[in-house]
Parts: sequence; structure tokens; C-alpha cells
Amino acid sequence: MKKRIIKNVYIFKAYDSAGVQISVSDTIAIATNFTIILESGEEKVLYEMLKNSTVVVTKSS
Repeated sequence: MKKRIIKNVYIFKAYDSAGVQISVSDTIAIATNFTIILESGEEKVLYEMLKNSTVVVTKSS
């Protein structure tokens, strides 16, 4: 299966399992919900990846 990478995705807000927003400085909390910003047209790719359970989120510097 060919991997598709969506670049230039910005995580606007992240929340833990209790619905509490995680601060940018928190390096321990596990996010279960995200508000993201991505380029127009990429949402279809993201929805397909979510549907197929093939989303992996990584942080780049």
C-alpha cells in the first residue's frame, strides 16, 4: 500500500480523553481529539485515512 503524507498540517488545539485542552508545553498528556488546520483539498485524504484507520501523527521541528 502506498503511503500518503499530508504536509503542512497545523494542530490548532489538542484535547485529552476528559475533553481538557492540552497546553503546547505539555509533553506528557496523550491527545485523543484534535482541531487541525490543513490545506484545502487535503481533507478528503484525511477522511479516507481516518476511515481506514491509517493515521499516524508525528511532530517535526
